[in-house]
Amino acid sequence: MKKGKLLSILSLIFGVIGLIGSMILFGIIPAIAGFVMGMIAIVSKREGKVIAIIGTIISAIAVIWTLILIIVGLSLPDKTEKTVGPASETKIEESAEQNDISSQVEIIAQKTEDNLLCVFVTNNADITIAEIDFQVNFKDESGQIIKTEEDGHDAVLSGSTVVSRISTPDNYADYEISKKVIPDDNDYVNHAADITVTSNQGDDCVIVQATNNSGVDIEELELVVVFYNGESIASVTHAKDIYDFTQGDTITQEFNTYSTIVYDRFEVYVNQAHTF
Repeated sequence: MKKGKLLSILSLIFGVIGLIGSMILFGIIPAIAGFVMGMIAIVSKREGKVIAIIGTIISAIAVIWTLILIIVGLSLPDKTEKTVGPASETKIEESAEQNDISSQVEIIAQKTEDNLLCVFVTNNADITIAEIDFQVNFKDESGQIIKTEEDGHDAVLSGSTVVSRISTPDNYADYEISKKVIPDDNDYVNHAADITVTSNQGDDCVIVQATNNSGVDIEELELVVVFYNGESIASVTHAKDIYDFTQGDTITQEFNTYSTIVYDRFEVYVNQAHTF
């Protein structure tokens, strides 16, 4: 086959491929190749000129059509932005709701007479909050953080106050508390409102009795005692956990004062009475 006729046929073939391929925007490459070969065949004035002209025209149409599709595609609005809009709005609404609930969590820390920090966490929201975590950063006189302590409480009932005992460095000038509130993200159920607590002064200790009136077996009960001396807080105990607290049962716990805590009254807090 003569060279001129071969170029003409190839021009036609590449032009057709380019026209078909233009639908997926990749046809412009064979279309340009077909156009170039068709022009060479036409200029050379060899056999197959008619085929070359047809191939060149088809290739040119394919190139123009592909360019039109590209321009139209670039001018279309970004549909992706529209589809993510509602999801973004939902996230913003959830964040705003979480911030609102977080603002209703009150954290008050008081230094005790035995150099601890007694932290009261109160849920003023009208829902049970799944998780309240906080961190205490202790600072020296220059404002540098010298120690951090963390604690958290799960399924904190609306209107309730829970207590944490935080150890402190020997010497610090100030502290700051940050909190993280998760409104609902766990399977804990807190039955603290169904726990009846009585207490009395014992022999260098406080005796606490708790009765499970919840109607279910509680997997973990947590009690804390805060000791007061006038307007000050004398001390706060470690949280005492009682496991497998059967419905209807009464348990008795002793909180030792070690003859070192000077106090005139005390208060018992039920931090949690969870089923999981």
